[in-house]
Amino acid sequence: MNKKYLKIGFIGAGSLGSLFGGYLADIKSDIYSIEITFFCNKAHADMINKKGLNMKKNQDIRVVKNIKAFEDEKFFEEKINGILDAII
Repeated sequence: MNKKYLKIGFIGAGSLGSLFGGYLADIKSDIYSIEITFFCNKAHADMINKKGLNMKKNQDIRVVKNIKAFEDEKFFEEKINGILDAII
């Protein structure tokens, strides 16, 4: 079975955008392959691209590494082919 690809972008991925985007990026599915892209400040984007997104719940820390982060949409357009299915 071929997976369907969903590309979702988060504009202004601060605390809430990172939370929801991180949970979406961490979904394991046999039907969908979900690609998450953040548009956020440079320091946040650099850290996510380098080390992943740390998500803490109670005492557990989960590192989500399959998120791409960009400073702005122009840099995104230069590096990525295609469009986003949804922007949040």
